[in-house]
Amino acid sequence: MSRNSHAPPDNLNQDDWDKMISDATFYFLVADQKKALIKRSDLKAACNLKNLKGPDADRAIEKAKERLCRVFGIKVTESDTKPGQYFLVNQLKEDGSDESVQHLVWGEKESGQMGVTFTILGLIFMNNGKISDDNLFKFQRQRSKPRGAKDS
Repeated sequence: MSRNSHAPPDNLNQDDWDKMISDATFYFLVADQKKALIKRSDLKAACNLKNLKGPDADRAIEKAKERLCRVFGIKVTESDTKPGQYFLVNQLKEDGSDESVQHLVWGEKESGQMGVTFTILGLIFMNNGKISDDNLFKFQRQRSKPRGAKDS
């Protein structure tokens, strides 16, 4: 008898099963920020998968991998040299010169808003993650002045 791939294990309800899959998906995304291999044992411990039987834990991880690919365009690949360790690979292909294959296309207004947003985020980042309102407004005033204008 084969088990329905969407059905939870016998000892879990559907909500708990879905949460484990969501937690595993989130863990893959967060752990990848460190740019180190993602260990299966760490994933199982962090997502409460260690209490599941081996095949059920494997199925939860596979469901998380499928979700990452379907929703985010990210493929989870197991290391050839280190079994039980994973890395993420972007599956979205973009060619900046061909708008028909681009995943996201920004208009002039959105590009301008992103420029302002990234500039402000860069300022905050360069100030160790914190900036006072006074300094932020001073920066905005300086940014909006024409070149060569003096401070008042």
